[in-house]
Amino acid sequence: MIDKDLGYDTGNIDFNGSVVIRKNAEGPFKVRVKADLLILGVLGEIHEDCGGSLKFPFLIDSIETHPLYEVIQSATDVSIPHRFD
Repeated sequence: MIDKDLGYDTGNIDFNGSVVIRKNAEGPFKVRVKADLLILGVLGEIHEDCGGSLKFPFLIDSIETHPLYEVIQSATDVSIPHRFD
């Protein structure tokens, strides 16, 4: 569990399980997890690779123009309750 924003003090994340980011996840960082990724803040422009489900409550930009569009579109389980277009 990461109790703050994804940032320079956290750096890139490469974990062999599930990860929860309790704040925002914005670029220019990479997150790679073997299982589920839960972001409790805003999902910004990060490079994401997860082996399980991807869940986040807020998305900046339109989903069609978001850098993760192809990943989100092809994921098996994605939850996006709110969008900020």
